[in-house]
Amino acid sequence: MVLTYHAWRRKHQLSKRLPFAAELVSATVLAGVAIAGIRSSTLIAADRAATTVQPRVWEFTEWSALPNYRSDFVKLAAELSRQQYDNARVLATFDQQLGIWWVAFQKGYLFIPDPVLSNAPDNVVEERTLQLLYLIGASPDFLVVREEPMRSVR
Repeated sequence: MVLTYHAWRRKHQLSKRLPFAAELVSATVLAGVAIAGIRSSTLIAADRAATTVQPRVWEFTEWSALPNYRSDFVKLAAELSRQQYDNARVLATFDQQLGIWWVAFQKGYLFIPDPVLSNAPDNVVEERTLQLLYLIGASPDFLVVREEPMRSVR
């Protein structure tokens, strides 16, 4: 839109017939389109922020969506932002969204390095995953891959 406006302006700049009126109309149209786009984006963002269901699609049917994930996440982030956690530097979690929030906004570290974002070797990621499973009382069998065919996600 901006490029079209500038191209039109260059073309009509040589002929000084209606420069102010034409520029006023073009600027008004350009501003109207920009405002409509910003409003539309804001409405979409507000709708998504108001949705409390976790937006992930799980591959396994027994892992249903968490209906209060967003509101619970906001409460947990507020709790971990309190002054009493200022000296806490390492977070042990299996929740990737919480982990990224911790690293990005709390300038902390993760007990289980993110395998995609970290250069930690696989054996470190695997060992710490097993340690955290042990600490929370879970069985390492949780990590066993099922022999079920994968469903297509749309």
